[in-house]
Amino acid sequence: MLEKYCLTSLEQLKIMTEPIRSKILWEIQEEAKTGTMIAELIGLSAQKVHYHLSELEKANIVVVEKTVIKNGIVQKFFRPVAKEISFENLLPLYGDMESQLSESVRENMMGSLDKTKTILKKADSEAIRDLKNLKQFFITSKLTGGQYLEIKRKYNEIWEMLQEYNKENSQSKEAIFHHFNLMAFPIEKGTEEN
Repeated sequence: MLEKYCLTSLEQLKIMTEPIRSKILWEIQEEAKTGTMIAELIGLSAQKVHYHLSELEKANIVVVEKTVIKNGIVQKFFRPVAKEISFENLLPLYGDMESQLSESVRENMMGSLDKTKTILKKADSEAIRDLKNLKQFFITSKLTGGQYLEIKRKYNEIWEMLQEYNKENSQSKEAIFHHFNLMAFPIEKGTEEN
């Protein structure tokens, strides 16, 4: 699996504007799953999930990680093509897809929060009790466009640092897993370009 994959075509972008597809991607981020497994997790019919998976596969956004034959039935296990799927290169081109794309982004952010809740529920209770190792903050802040861009740059620096540490510590016996969920978005429409 790649670290980052940038969408390269408007067709891929159109496929990603369907909010349920973000939800599907979140379900297969950590481990490969079949369409039926995903359907049970998100409460959709297997037929609908298989349709969305085939669209994502045609667009090279998901891949079949493995195929298993069980009782004569071929089961495909899907994974995203990368840990991060970005459409930043296509933003200038999205034009009339803005409302669809914003719904997909909203669904993606909700998926991120759901994944954080799941990880928190499964976290080792001993690790959570060690308060000196916990860090949480929540703030709604009034910012200018320039200030918001500065915060986004800092987020990117943190993201790159975490990616670097992941590579550096991939075989380490001393490093332990930590979960980060950094999210920022405007909650009202401004007059400045953010």
